[in-house]
Amino acid sequence: MDRKLFRSSCQCRIGGLLFSLLLFLSCFGQQVSTQELEKYRSWPRYALLVRFYTASNRQLAWLGKPALQNSLRQILQTASALGLDETDYQPAFFQTGTDHRPLKTRTDSVETDLRFTDAALHFFSDVKNGNRPPAFRYDGLRYAPGTEKLAEELGLAVANASLSNFMASIQPVQPAYTNALMQLATFQQAAAADGFNDAKVISTKVDSTNRSLLRRLVQLGITENGMSSATKMEVSQNLKLAQRQFDLQEDGKIGSATLAALNVPLRQRIQALRIFINTLRWLDQLEKSGPVLVLNLAATRFFLYENGKILFESKVIAGKKSTPSPTLTSTITEVILYPYWMVPSKIATKEMLPRIRRNIGYLEEGNYQVLNRSGHAVNPYSINWWALSRGYFPYVIRQSTGCDNALGIVKFNFSNPFTVYLHDTPTKTLFSSDRRYYSHGCMRIEKPIELARYLLGFNRIAIDTLTAKGCLEHQSPLPVPVQKRLPLVVLYSTVWYTANGDLRFYEDVYGKLNDRLTAEALVGNNQFAVGW
Repeated sequence: MDRKLFRSSCQCRIGGLLFSLLLFLSCFGQQVSTQELEKYRSWPRYALLVRFYTASNRQLAWLGKPALQNSLRQILQTASALGLDETDYQPAFFQTGTDHRPLKTRTDSVETDLRFTDAALHFFSDVKNGNRPPAFRYDGLRYAPGTEKLAEELGLAVANASLSNFMASIQPVQPAYTNALMQLATFQQAAAADGFNDAKVISTKVDSTNRSLLRRLVQLGITENGMSSATKMEVSQNLKLAQRQFDLQEDGKIGSATLAALNVPLRQRIQALRIFINTLRWLDQLEKSGPVLVLNLAATRFFLYENGKILFESKVIAGKKSTPSPTLTSTITEVILYPYWMVPSKIATKEMLPRIRRNIGYLEEGNYQVLNRSGHAVNPYSINWWALSRGYFPYVIRQSTGCDNALGIVKFNFSNPFTVYLHDTPTKTLFSSDRRYYSHGCMRIEKPIELARYLLGFNRIAIDTLTAKGCLEHQSPLPVPVQKRLPLVVLYSTVWYTANGDLRFYEDVYGKLNDRLTAEALVGNNQFAVGW
């Protein structure tokens, strides 16, 4: 190269670097003006950006701080390990070498700083509150975790260059959360192995000749090697650990339920864990406001959480696959002692009407009354039951109180558009089933008395009197307001945990996980990102 040309080229490069340096020095330490922030009003976290820069006296936060930038970049790279989606946090922006990008104008500098802040706000908000709320058919609580303080808290972390400590401080502390992250890492590591494919277990043999079983136990993290020389007892013991993980009978045998659980694709297990981890974050924030009753339909159990711990739990009977219980949030407001069962019209016309036509005495035997549209009881023998149908049924069938009442002796009311509630049941034997999906949509609970005592507080004498008297026939319902309204969350998560934080994986009976996988593949989380 000609020396003159080479000298000229060097001078241009040095001049360009000096210009960028001077531009940076002119920006660094200066304030972001209101007018400059206004340009980014369309960004989804604009309000948080304003709070962040207002709290820091509108100073640029990231430019000229390569260590801080690298710290954020490294933290964002942990998204997948935390059950989050790395593509949500501006990967294209960070992959272009943000700390070396030429900043030709002040606008470039301001926007670069804002993009750092926006990515940080997005990521830490998801770490704290979950990247998506649970899916509810009815949201009576209208609860959304607050993010108002996040901007100020992040500002302090940036000022102190302590992003890692900040991230640790905003995550749930319960053992279930830590265990879920560890399990997620195990599954992700297995799925990322060269040549990975799900081991398909076909044979029901429980010994070292069942190579597919041995491979699957390794993929599930139950064992660390193939156990090719393991004894039959050792294989059986490891299978029992898998059965415990699946909340199945620990008999060390490969029955149909165990076989189905073993063959759930690892990708589906990973996605179920991601959903659970983010649901746990969402619930962690809700529980900080007070006690909450969480009913997991996939686990057919409810859990009463108070001060971050499970106060008590109960088995639940949920809706059949054909009549699933709805996911919802609401508030339990009253306890009904000796409740009537107002038979839903669909049940009355589809299931009961044919029985009544065959034998009108069915009503008396079941302790049922027939009410007209005015709410008055009518003589069932005066009704032409053959003239009635699903399209024409001007009556309500009501089951009176008694030992055979479908609602038992206690019902818990909460507002919802589905006419469902929690209630007792006279059929206690169904609680011994591993998978409890028998109802038309309402949720029967095994421990109604314990829940009623908790809810009624000083009025618990009412429930104590009830249990002393037992079930009484033709006793008028007695509504008792709860001492303190209890938030109720009915959700569906195929991963949940025990009181000591151990994880359990449940069958996707309603097929909701597959529905969510499809929806997320089509929609993604891009509604939270604009322009990148």
